[in-house]
Amino acid sequence: MYFFETVDWAPASLFLAQLCQSLGPFIEWGVAGGAVVTRWRDSALVEIVKKRYIGNKEQEKKTRQVLLDYFQVKFNIVLSLYSKMLMLRHC
Repeated sequence: MYFFETVDWAPASLFLAQLCQSLGPFIEWGVAGGAVVTRWRDSALVEIVKKRYIGNKEQEKKTRQVLLDYFQVKFNIVLSLYSKMLMLRHC
């Protein structure tokens, strides 16, 4: 079993490192569509996660929409900040 110490003052960016350390035996890294992705290593675990977090088709649609909305907003915020930085650089 993997244990790790949590650091109260650590920035949120360390969350992914801690999560990967905990889930390391259960996930694998790969490339899909030119992007680095993580996926569950065991198909039995995939089925458990699907039952727990996706449920029926209606719930799956809602879950996918929430994730899509979240990442589109995050991407748009990053893109907006980047464009503002570029405009400030050229002033």
